[in-house]
Amino acid sequence: MALAQFNNISQNVTKIEIINNRLVMTANLYNLVNLTFLDLSQNNIHGIPKLPVNLKTFIATHNKIKEIQNLNDNLMELNLSNNLIEQVCNIPLNIELLNVSRNLIKYVDLSSFNNLKVFKAYNNFIDLIIGPISPKMEVFDVFNNQLTQVPELGINIKEIDLSNNDLKRLPKFGLGVIERVDITKNPLLELNENEIFTLIELNKIHGSLVVICDQFEIPHGIPASRNSSSSSSSSSSLDMTNIFDEVDEVDDEPVKGRQLDILEFLTRKKHLTSTPSLAPSL
Repeated sequence: MALAQFNNISQNVTKIEIINNRLVMTANLYNLVNLTFLDLSQNNIHGIPKLPVNLKTFIATHNKIKEIQNLNDNLMELNLSNNLIEQVCNIPLNIELLNVSRNLIKYVDLSSFNNLKVFKAYNNFIDLIIGPISPKMEVFDVFNNQLTQVPELGINIKEIDLSNNDLKRLPKFGLGVIERVDITKNPLLELNENEIFTLIELNKIHGSLVVICDQFEIPHGIPASRNSSSSSSSSSSLDMTNIFDEVDEVDDEPVKGRQLDILEFLTRKKHLTSTPSLAPSL
């Protein structure tokens, strides 16, 4: 199928799916004023057709789209993963869900999307994300990129995947509803004692595998107790001895040197609780 004509389709149609065909282009979509859902995935489409004014969800994954254009202002969900897109532009400001994963994108400006709840841009070449990030953000997946830093994430964030980047420090994020954090394969990342304490406390609160991170060096010179009142510095320190004790309680394997494998530790804790972590997907 090279061309899809919509001349004879009822104006009352609300959903169209043309998936896994040889579709190259469409015509007369704009006239379908009641259409709210359109999926044109797995075709040979090179450009986005002019969309109907009331369309809420547009999906066109696994095509050959190079430029984002012709989107309607009422669009709420957009999935253009697995295309040839280089720039994230011409996106409606009220968009709530945006997936541009597996493209050729190098930077993203999210500062204008105040209603964005789900952002997925993994497997690109992104080295810059411009904020501020929407305070409504719940899912933020940007793994397999070239990021050295990420803007602050809000209090509603539930899932963060920053793995396989070049992060130098963790972004700030709310702790109230967080369910999953993945920071593996960030060779430049340095965690201070307060960040380590926060990550481990998150796992204790939720009782499941919340934090996934690589092996890192335990800071030297950390006082024995975080709650000690002997000095101002010791009051904010982490009791690393207790962490080693918890690891040994799960498994009798000795801890080598001054390294703690948090991934292994938290995975074992998950097996004890058998409570799954949530990973919303688009």
